[in-house]
Amino acid sequence: MVCGKSKFLARYEDNLVDDKKSYRVKVSNVFKNNLFIEKSLPKKEIPSVLSAATIASALFIDKPEMRPNSANKFFDALASGTPLMINYGGWMHELIEALDCGLVMWQKPIEQVAWELDQKMLDEQWLKQASQAAMKLAEDCFDRDILANKLIAVLQATVEGKPQRAAKKAP
Repeated sequence: MVCGKSKFLARYEDNLVDDKKSYRVKVSNVFKNNLFIEKSLPKKEIPSVLSAATIASALFIDKPEMRPNSANKFFDALASGTPLMINYGGWMHELIEALDCGLVMWQKPIEQVAWELDQKMLDEQWLKQASQAAMKLAEDCFDRDILANKLIAVLQATVEGKPQRAAKKAP
């Protein structure tokens, strides 16, 4: 299994980790060996942490209301060129699958998730390709300058009373 060589960093909010979970992690001989648990990091530290990561994950309880979410960690990972692993459906899941910039584990049994993660974490060619795809997606679709220019064009078209032009700029 990949855990032997790999390092995992988990970020959490205070109320999401209880003593029982912490105890299980500590006695399983992975704590501070393969698994490092940190509270939320300052925003300015996230790019350096993610650029050193092999893969980033965004994990949520599978609820329909989570599917349209726009998790910052998704955009941070793309901007750093880090492949993603998510466990939920929605528009992010569709992008990751279509562009092969990570792994979608939505509705998969845990054994399959472990096997796929193990295979991909050891596949240097896939990691390189997924990293490049993540960076390309960030640059082509989520670059803040491009998005700001689109917003300006939409606002200008709206002010000029040309809603059709605005709709073409922001489908």
